[in-house]
Parts: sequence; structure tokens; C-alpha cells
Amino acid sequence: MPNGNKFKNFSLESADQIGVVVENIEQVIDFYQDVLGFNQFVQPEISYNEVYYYGERVNSRWRMAFCALGEVELELIQPISKPTIYHDFLEEKGEGLHHLGFIVNNFDELIKRSEKLGIDIIQQGEGETSRFAYLETRQSGGVIYEIIERKVKRV
Repeated sequence: MPNGNKFKNFSLESADQIGVVVENIEQVIDFYQDVLGFNQFVQPEISYNEVYYYGERVNSRWRMAFCALGEVELELIQPISKPTIYHDFLEEKGEGLHHLGFIVNNFDELIKRSEKLGIDIIQQGEGETSRFAYLETRQSGGVIYEIIERKVKRV
């Protein structure tokens, strides 16, 4: 397990995204907007050319919705087809806070650093406008961290 000092080399300074895994994205959106008064959610069509689950290429799918919470993006994720770490999360814990995401400008470098530090990539993908990788960081604090590289802001 990497110690805290080595992990600082990632320079993950401020979270840009809060990821929540849900069973029914429409019901959650309705509650957040109608009851809690959250901003409007957007549900862009995002497709990934390649998705890897624990290093194995898969054809998994999920739905996403995004809402601005000040400077932070709230991402709702509803898994559709297995395998995904989102299905794993629902089976183990039920709905809830899944990850904190960080927009980075040095994605490839951080992937290499994670390998050197022994931090596994548990799911990753690449599409036309973005790349993402979830780091296996639950062993220290119980939270998954995601690094994200994208060309356009969603909300």
C-alpha cells in the first residue's frame, strides 16, 4: 500500500466531480431537482471506444447525468450492462457516493505513476472527447479517486 507522501506526487488538489451510483437515474434526477432544488441535469450521449474493467477490455454500458453544484460537477451513474465497477458497488453497498473525480492535464503521466506506486486501475475508458481512469485507492480511506481528461466541460 502506498504511503500518503508518495501519493501526493499525483497533485490531486481539488475535486472537480462527485460521482454517485444509482439504480434508477430518472427517479434520482426528479428527486434532486423537484425536492432538493438542484440545477437542471444534462444527459449527454457519451460513448467510449475502449473500456477496461480490471485490465480486461469489455463492452459495458452505463447512463450518466450531470449537474453543477457550484464549481463541482455532480455525476449520477446508472449501470446498464456488466461488468462495471458501478455494478460491483451496487451489489456491495447499494446506491451512494462512489468516487471523487479530478480533471488532470497529465493523464498519461499519472497512469505511469500509479503503476510505479502499485496503484491498480480498476476501470478506465477513452472516447472522442475524454478519458478516465479509476484508481484503486479504497485501501486508504475507503474512497475511489478518478482522474479525468476531457476537452469540454459538461455543466
